[in-house]
Amino acid sequence: MAPTRIGVDLTEFPQRIGSVKMGRYIVVEGSKGLKLKGAAASTTKEEVVAIMKDAVDVVKSFFGSQNFDAAVIVIPNATRKKSQDDIISYGRGNGFNITQVIEEHTAVSAAYIEKVQPKLTTNLAIISLTGGILEISVVSIVPVEDQYIGYHVILKAHKAHPEVLDLDESKDQGHDQKGGGSGIIGLIGGAAKALVVDPFENVLGILKNILEIPNIKKSEIDKVVFVGKASRSEKVRKAVKESFSKAEVWEGIDDPDEIVAYGATYLSYEDKKIKMYMPDDPNVDLRPDGPGTPLG
Repeated sequence: MAPTRIGVDLTEFPQRIGSVKMGRYIVVEGSKGLKLKGAAASTTKEEVVAIMKDAVDVVKSFFGSQNFDAAVIVIPNATRKKSQDDIISYGRGNGFNITQVIEEHTAVSAAYIEKVQPKLTTNLAIISLTGGILEISVVSIVPVEDQYIGYHVILKAHKAHPEVLDLDESKDQGHDQKGGGSGIIGLIGGAAKALVVDPFENVLGILKNILEIPNIKKSEIDKVVFVGKASRSEKVRKAVKESFSKAEVWEGIDDPDEIVAYGATYLSYEDKKIKMYMPDDPNVDLRPDGPGTPLG
């Protein structure tokens, strides 16, 4: 039997586990996970072991193997390096072969590369609500001539709102359009804050502020990718559409909740790594003829 390699998305609760079945990448929901409050993950040994045991149960029940041979784990973008190292250490120390721990925007970039295999430089605006924190990552995917590497992925910008946002649209129903006593939006992580404007308009203002990124021209964004909960919020979609009016929404994965696990599964199954470069890294190929230059 071929090795069973999996991708595990810890940015969703419960976690999502992906592997290959009948020649296709399939993502399945587990029963454990990290209950995130904010955009970072901090895990204990007990949590990591429980998560990995749950992944084994999914592998047994759905993918037909007794265990997995390798796993790529995805954590929120703001997770500290020490927490990433701890996940690997705790997992391997208990017999689970965790080969990589990557951030959410790396996994989304991997999913896009696997599905599209772009021939031209493509700039993605990745919109996420992991842990209730609204984030945008602008990533440039650049084809390179080295077939082993395939692509350079450059993190051009990352911005996040500092507080957890409750974007449950159902809570807006029945609110006074002018705000007043009912004009309250759930800004968690502190006391709820009373607003003097319509709750929807306040959220829209927060979103637009997040989407204003220094040194990034909105016309440069080619694709917008909504991840998980961000795809289900009409407030988020409206603000993004207004901000990046020329960009297309990429929906290459049918279920936005599965994008992250899909990308991790691709990297795990193909035994690939994607290094997220910074724009000033001397090793990155920015193509001397300018963005969008085709190979060959």
